[in-house]
Amino acid sequence: SVLHCMLRLLKGNVLGSREQQHGNLKQVVEAAVMQSLKDKNCDVRMAAIRGLAEMAMATPQYTSTALLHTMSKRVESRHKPERIATVTALGKLYSQHYMQPKYRILLQSNDDDQDKDAAMLEEASRIFRHGDVTQDQYSWIPDTIVSCLFYTDADDWEMRSRVIQILDDVLLPSPTNTSNTTT
Repeated sequence: SVLHCMLRLLKGNVLGSREQQHGNLKQVVEAAVMQSLKDKNCDVRMAAIRGLAEMAMATPQYTSTALLHTMSKRVESRHKPERIATVTALGKLYSQHYMQPKYRILLQSNDDDQDKDAAMLEEASRIFRHGDVTQDQYSWIPDTIVSCLFYTDADDWEMRSRVIQILDDVLLPSPTNTSNTTT
């Protein structure tokens, strides 16, 4: 489909290698993806959610925060599969690009090399105090996920169950599953 081709352009090497030649290609593709996320047809929106989530997981540098915010609005959709796909994608993005890098820094500090330990702890401290480049892009995701708790079991038990699973696995992980946060 056209959407799939546009996502591949945005995600692939075509954009990275020809960015100087096609400076506005990214904006054109993003506008098309945003339109697809707002399309009247649920199948088009689902394809856009899946494609954008895949692209954001593989190449976050080509995914704007505006696109992620637009996708996050789909948690309010009338269509159950769309809500679940969106909240799942947001949980995976937050886990992979925000939480796991922070956990890695802390877990790698178990080495005997004290200089390495000091450097890692300093980096971890800097990230937790001041944030990092991913802070602005992903730090809003927990609020969006928690806002989905308003779904009751009577309204949509699958959505509520999914949100609780994401809360347990990603947002409030136990020490035993921090290295294995999956959604």
